[in-house]
Amino acid sequence: MGKFLYKYGDCVILLPRVSVLLYCFYFVFAFALAISFSLASDTDSECEEVQEQLTVVLPEQFRATFRITQHLIDDYDHSDSKSGSHSSSYPPKETVIKLAYDAANSRARAEFLAGQQIGKVYFLFYKQQHEYMIIKHDTSRRARCERSFLLESMPEISFPKSEQLRRRTTTETETETYHASHGLDVSKKEIEDWIHEDGDQNSVFGFIRNHIYVEAETKNEGGGKMGIPVAVVSENAHVNGTVTLVTTYRVEDLEKVDLFDESDFQIEKFGYTHNDCEFISGGFPYFSALYTYLTF
Repeated sequence: MGKFLYKYGDCVILLPRVSVLLYCFYFVFAFALAISFSLASDTDSECEEVQEQLTVVLPEQFRATFRITQHLIDDYDHSDSKSGSHSSSYPPKETVIKLAYDAANSRARAEFLAGQQIGKVYFLFYKQQHEYMIIKHDTSRRARCERSFLLESMPEISFPKSEQLRRRTTTETETETYHASHGLDVSKKEIEDWIHEDGDQNSVFGFIRNHIYVEAETKNEGGGKMGIPVAVVSENAHVNGTVTLVTTYRVEDLEKVDLFDESDFQIEKFGYTHNDCEFISGGFPYFSALYTYLTF
């Protein structure tokens, strides 16, 4: 079988030749295994670094209904209240806004179908620097028209940049059951949940974590996506893991408009002219239809 002389320090070891061959085989195998693990580790690192990219968008001109639910407001029954409130609770838990949005011509019309502003229709003309509020006739308020100056540019729709978003992973297990109770159907494959975290994550008061639900489609060959929002779910999150649901914003009946009919933005449809409307100094409040991403 033959022998093999191996010297280790001052010691001389006489080994069978077969044992040496086995040692060489083990060494080569171990070396190859180490190389494979190293390559796998590098591949994993590269996979972790390559993230999906999403651009959240809304059309420049559209019609849609926004349904806003405040989850921190209790459902108290005030149906026998003498306050003349249009809601079963005050402050109202839900606000519904029917919005016509025309960024191309710097104008918007917002009709409130539910909530504290129910019965009011706002017309905002940023180029002409005029805004109007029409209170439609109802049992509790006098129908009238008010106007004011609108001395500012039309706010841009501003969603988080793609690098500020991360897609909800499968390890966050409550995806479907957690949001189904809030009227969000996220079981459809085309609906994706992207997370935007806003604020100091180490704050003792917590920070805002928004789930932006989108209908996503591939945008380019590089794999980038463009997503139309269908809802935003806003939470208050703490570093200790506590999460409190705050507000849900739903986008309903979204319709892209190529060209608005001018009658959509005429106060005359409600029986008023510019001179009929009482001038109010100071203007009207801001409204948020989709967190801070869409305001007017």
